[in-house]
Amino acid sequence: HAVEGWAPFAAFLLILSAIFFSGFLSVYVQRRANDGGLKGLWIFTNHLGAWAFASYVAFYPFLAAHGLRNAYAPAFIGGLVLLLPVLFAGEGHHDHDHDHGDGHDHGHSH
Repeated sequence: HAVEGWAPFAAFLLILSAIFFSGFLSVYVQRRANDGGLKGLWIFTNHLGAWAFASYVAFYPFLAAHGLRNAYAPAFIGGLVLLLPVLFAGEGHHDHDHDHGDGHDHGHSH
């Protein structure tokens, strides 16, 4: 009876917000990974972390109402840990502009 006191529509809204928040966070993670030059399995773990983190945040009101915050805290912490590579990979790699303000390409190929 975990949903007792929670209307199905409220649970549906939580699921919807989790999906949207996860989706937007995934887009950010993908852009960050592209800037940092990450490829392959790194991308998967970063998206997994984004979805775990976003789902915990979206379902926080439900978890708090039923005293389940600590039970699901590993999803939050694990999500943050899986996001660490992409957060650090994007730092200092803002060279996707390539024209350095002078309009010349300097031989960069895309």
